[in-house]
Amino acid sequence: MLNLTMDQQLRLYAKVIENTLQAILITDIEGKIIYANGAFLKQTGYELTELYGQTPRILKSGKQDNQYYHDLWETLLEIGQWQGELWNRDKNGRLFFEQISISAVKGEQGDVAYYVAISTDITTYKLEREKLEEVNSVLQQLSSIDGLTSIANRRYFDENLEREWRRAIRKKTELSLIMIDIDYFKSFNDTYGHLSGDECIKTVAQVLNSSVNRPGDLAARFGGEEFIVLLPDTELEGAMKVARSIRATVEALQIVHAGSLINDYVTVSLGVATISPGVEQTAKELVYAADQVLYEAKQNGRNRISAVRPI
Repeated sequence: MLNLTMDQQLRLYAKVIENTLQAILITDIEGKIIYANGAFLKQTGYELTELYGQTPRILKSGKQDNQYYHDLWETLLEIGQWQGELWNRDKNGRLFFEQISISAVKGEQGDVAYYVAISTDITTYKLEREKLEEVNSVLQQLSSIDGLTSIANRRYFDENLEREWRRAIRKKTELSLIMIDIDYFKSFNDTYGHLSGDECIKTVAQVLNSSVNRPGDLAARFGGEEFIVLLPDTELEGAMKVARSIRATVEALQIVHAGSLINDYVTVSLGVATISPGVEQTAKELVYAADQVLYEAKQNGRNRISAVRPI
């Protein structure tokens, strides 16, 4: 710059600002537009003459509430700078998303005289990011859902059990599990075929899913014809009430089961276990306890409920 006169320097600065790819907008202290570079005009579709005397509100999209702009100005007035992201609207009504930096510029007297906004249109990046987040959300959901029954799978159950186990320890509350098995399911498959067996599993799964109503409750397919229900903050009697409802509802469906040795229709056996977890215990102990009492229910004739409160 030593070889340039002041006038040459000013012309160079103006040329750089006019040709930069970033949109630049300058307003006076009252927020009225006094300059916009070529990138800004291209981004918004306005002519410079249309912008003179207007405020940046001409671009307001309605996507941000008044509090957002209040916070923006509060920060700008307090520290002289603001950085963030905004949805704006161009002359033709097209929404665009921009990353923007606004700075207060002081005049010769040391008071703020202008505001300069430098922005980059990141609409494509924003939309691609949202699409990626949507895809990831779908994939996450698919990874937690059993493909046959559309209820939670074993993996999702294990994750929730660990989380609820820690919460129960922290809050000193009880945690209950119900393990469910379709009685004589192998005979059902042998008699009616695997497609009918799949339909039977799906029907029972929907009964379980309809039996859990609270946000933290979870019905999941444990494997094969076995299911499990997680009931946080639930004492033994509460879990027994849910188990009785499941057993009765399945039997009332009257799904014909000629291969059953105990009933003309499909039935289920259930094992209920409730515990107040301690730090020295593990969630696997509760699953094991529920599995053991399920085995007990099956040994005692099936189509019944056995329960335990492990130490």
